[in-house]
Amino acid sequence: MWPRRLLRSFVNQLQLVSKVKS
Repeated sequence: MWPRRLLRSFVNQLQLVSKVKS
């Protein structure tokens, strides 16, 4: 399993990308 910190940062990146896309 991934560390929580990594997962958190991954989710953050995803949110950033969707912000830019919209």
